[in-house]
Amino acid sequence: MGCKNVCMNAKNEEKNSIETNTNDIVLVKEDPKIVVEAGNDVTTPQPEVQIEVPDPIDPVAIQSVARGFLARKETCPKVAQLRIDRENDPANHFERVEGDIENLLSDDLIRLEEELPSFDIERAEHDISVLLRAPLKLDNGTIYSGEWDKSGNIHGIGTMITPGGSKITGFFKDGELNGQGRKIEPDGFIFQGDFKDGALQGEGKVFRKDGALFEGTFKGGEVDGKGKEEWPDGVKYEGEYKNGLKNGKGKLNLSYGIYEGVFRKNKMHGKGCFRWNNGNLYDGDWKDNLMHGQGTFKWTDGRVYEGEWKKDTRHGQGTMKWPDGKEYSGSWSDGKYHGTGSLTFKNAKGKFQTKQGEWVDGVRTKWFD
Repeated sequence: MGCKNVCMNAKNEEKNSIETNTNDIVLVKEDPKIVVEAGNDVTTPQPEVQIEVPDPIDPVAIQSVARGFLARKETCPKVAQLRIDRENDPANHFERVEGDIENLLSDDLIRLEEELPSFDIERAEHDISVLLRAPLKLDNGTIYSGEWDKSGNIHGIGTMITPGGSKITGFFKDGELNGQGRKIEPDGFIFQGDFKDGALQGEGKVFRKDGALFEGTFKGGEVDGKGKEEWPDGVKYEGEYKNGLKNGKGKLNLSYGIYEGVFRKNKMHGKGCFRWNNGNLYDGDWKDNLMHGQGTFKWTDGRVYEGEWKKDTRHGQGTMKWPDGKEYSGSWSDGKYHGTGSLTFKNAKGKFQTKQGEWVDGVRTKWFD
């Protein structure tokens, strides 16, 4: 019995000695050991190694923190934007004007507007106006009622009354009409159509209180391109314009006749034909509203002149024919025979003959044999 115990202890010590000298760490899962002492039949279990495990993480608290973070992340930009919007709100920067803006118009301007045709404003594409404000007085004294963008700039559909008494209605951008609009001035001029930077640009009309009308394509506030005009006295023009002036091909109706041809800087200039109400006709060159150059004039009594003209007068080389067969061909000066020429006429026998001669201020000085 004692030998057996000694042997067992010796084997255990040898085993412990070998494991102690080993450099490798050996992890062994063992059951609790029971040590048996000689003469003692009581067994005592080896104490177990205690490992502390932390309490479980509360998911509710984590979710609450996360929700709070996300809410702040979403709310802070909105609060900041709201602060910016308040700072940009024009109502915080300009004086409020009580009442309706229409009450600020003069009686003359109201009458002018009442006589105008109806006018509809189309909203421009990609419109970003966000604010609609009651009348506000701007720094320059202009009163504006209408839409603004989120940066506090005039943008959208609105109406302006200028310090000079003009009424401007339409689509605004950057503080100016940019789009469809109408401008009524106290002196009776009315501008209506497509605007760019406050001036007519594109299709438009200009009315005057006396009844005159200009209509067509505009550039920089002036008719430029195809257009027409009408005046209270019946004068009408339809044709081409440049920088607000008749320029190019067109047709002009006057009280005494009609001109169809080329214009330059508001004047008949170039090739054109004028028909007088009495039946006379000139077809040829024009310069500064005058017959000048080469042309043909026909009278209603049958006379025809074809040749050179200078300032509405036959001047240079030309031929004049009469209904009875008479004909003069030669030099002219200030509407008279002047210089050498040939004259065809009936002689005493009633037969036509042609003679060469010389004239001074319409008077024949000699014949050439």
